[in-house]
Amino acid sequence: MQITFESSPGYPLVTDSLEDRRMGLRVLTVQTTANGDRAVVFVPRPAIEKFIAKINRYEQEQTSYGKPKNKSLMESIEQARLAIARDMWTDAKPFPEGDSPLWWEVWLRAESLTETETYERFAAAARLHDLSISRQRLSFPERIVTLVKARPSDWSQARLLLELVAELRLPSEATTPYLDLAPRDQALHVDELVQRLRPAAPFAPAVCVLDTGVMREHPLLRDSILESDAMAVRPDWGVTDHDRQQHGTGMAGNALFGCLTEVFRSNGLIQLEHRLESVKIMPPTGANEPELYGDTVAQAVSRAEIAAPDRNRVMCMAVTDQSLALTDGEPTSWSSAIDQLAWNNGRDQRLICISAGNLRDQMYHRYEYLQTNSGIQGTIEDPSQSWNALTVGAYTARASITRADYRGWRPLAQAGGLCPASRTTVAWDSGDDSSGSPSSWPFKPDIVMEGGNWGVDPAGNVDRLAETSLLTTAMVPSGRLLDVNCETSGATALASRAAAMIKAAYPSFRWETVRGVLVHSAQWTPQMLHDSPGDQRRHAIRRLRTYGYGVPDVDRALWSIQNAVTLIAEQSIQPYYLRKSEARTRHMTLHGLPWPKAILDDLGDVPVLLRATLSYFIEPSPGRRGWTNTFRYASHGLRFDLKRSDESLKSFKARLSADAETEHETDEAGTDGGTWLIGKINRNRGSVHSDWWQGPARELAKRDALAVYPVTGWWKERKHLGKVDTVAPYSLILSIESPGIEVDLYTEIATQVEIVTPIDA
Repeated sequence: MQITFESSPGYPLVTDSLEDRRMGLRVLTVQTTANGDRAVVFVPRPAIEKFIAKINRYEQEQTSYGKPKNKSLMESIEQARLAIARDMWTDAKPFPEGDSPLWWEVWLRAESLTETETYERFAAAARLHDLSISRQRLSFPERIVTLVKARPSDWSQARLLLELVAELRLPSEATTPYLDLAPRDQALHVDELVQRLRPAAPFAPAVCVLDTGVMREHPLLRDSILESDAMAVRPDWGVTDHDRQQHGTGMAGNALFGCLTEVFRSNGLIQLEHRLESVKIMPPTGANEPELYGDTVAQAVSRAEIAAPDRNRVMCMAVTDQSLALTDGEPTSWSSAIDQLAWNNGRDQRLICISAGNLRDQMYHRYEYLQTNSGIQGTIEDPSQSWNALTVGAYTARASITRADYRGWRPLAQAGGLCPASRTTVAWDSGDDSSGSPSSWPFKPDIVMEGGNWGVDPAGNVDRLAETSLLTTAMVPSGRLLDVNCETSGATALASRAAAMIKAAYPSFRWETVRGVLVHSAQWTPQMLHDSPGDQRRHAIRRLRTYGYGVPDVDRALWSIQNAVTLIAEQSIQPYYLRKSEARTRHMTLHGLPWPKAILDDLGDVPVLLRATLSYFIEPSPGRRGWTNTFRYASHGLRFDLKRSDESLKSFKARLSADAETEHETDEAGTDGGTWLIGKINRNRGSVHSDWWQGPARELAKRDALAVYPVTGWWKERKHLGKVDTVAPYSLILSIESPGIEVDLYTEIATQVEIVTPIDA
């Protein structure tokens, strides 16, 4: 049976303790609402007595600390009851109202049975109730996904059917039904949505689209972009979208709404929290001179800031140099201009989201999925090698082709895999030997977002498909109001939207914090781990160069949840100073970590996971003079390190002071039982560094300080330029997770955070 456990508002449910493989207990879904947490747990009938024994131990036994056993779990449960279909609903949209038949995306438990056995068992139960079931299915670790057509009431009348289910969602909606509508019918859908929209306030954060202009008269856009917020680098270009494919207008639609299929499918009012701006950076005919691209972008940014100086904005640019894939990460005038704009003299820094670029002609010339993306012809395009930009690649969760005229076609990428058009930097690590030593240039892309899929016809030919693309806005003479956007362009629009949403939720966050939070919240999908397997360091580096840090979870980025606690510190550091005319390293910052040491000690050798992300912007020096210490590109470099379990605070500071002066970096040997996934040497590329430490809980309890310290840069080495004493802002993001641990780390850490302050040294 499935049992729903609920907590009271404000009291998190200790969900990890509800999972017990030995007893057969499986957590199926977990949701947090304003009314408290709710978890649905599969409980085999023989395990009921064992669960009752847990309750008895809580009532009758105590731990060595004198607390009742299972205290955290038992006191977090407000009530338990038999689960219903609404409990298993995990879609972002509301549970379907009424009782009309509709297609459901059903996530089945797949444990002891094979994929086929799991599917056939569910199909047989569905047919007993005269329900239609799709022949399509997807397989993931512990889950099989298929579609079934049923009324909401059918689930209450088919308990056996429901007992096989882990989650219920709405299936992803293809764009083609909307694209196939006549212009008049598209307008009806758009008008209905307009009635439900509530635009953001005039000075809410904005996504500023640097592209081909925008058709701001579009009904879905006009209330979110003022006439004064639609601009062009040169006034004689005009501000409307001149592009035959309406690229700028499509970017604007996705940057404001995400994929429109999801918005059309929603019910009720939609309150937008961010706005749009548009600066046209492409002339109506011809093209900008390549050497002027950086200046064009700088002019565009300046125009937007002059028009609305008090508005926060994230820049969104999906325009790259298509003429040449980058063989390494050396800066160009364009990428350096992006870095300079983001740095902005260290004050009021800017976030610029840039696409990694797409494979284009390659798809028709012996394209091989992943191999071509990883080859020299599949590397990212200028200026996406920018250190300070958030470079966005594309993945896809769209792996279903249902349109009748594509019978026999199959998706090229599996759900969760790399979008076939997305570019990478795998080829930069041409050695790729057992040492796993990567290029010294940054890991790019930084993250990936939805970019759609390609299809393969029965003859083996590949092509783009509208059905697996993002639905967005368009405005053409025929009256059509909807079109598609895809690949890294669509992904960059989605990333910019996510950044604006974070800024709207936390207006005081600096832009390097927003970038860091998106990177920190990103994870590799199971399909990425399948397509790029291996648990050694070199395998992780290959994944970084293919998918960046993975797919950001905006909810995870915005909220800390129990047993996944996130701490954010925004600080500044003066890396260098002059002493007797010699530039020396000056400051490091020590952050005391508020770990609940008694709890971690009690957990002993149970593994815990710590993730750390350091985000800052550098000032570029792109003159190509060998990239030695003296002539290096970055103004300064920052590093983070965790105090070792056998170190005193004094020896920790002494070790890092020596490392800062000599820039001597070595990976830990792991003698204390904990290891970093990427490692000190490898993670320190570019200006955002993120890594995972996993080790015994008792060791983390002793590693109670983390330092941010400088290494050399041209500010220090070229003191004649007068930048030695420049102050550098940074953001540090930490999270600790305790999978399978029966403790409430959130409450324990939150209590200590109020009295913990960083230590300057």
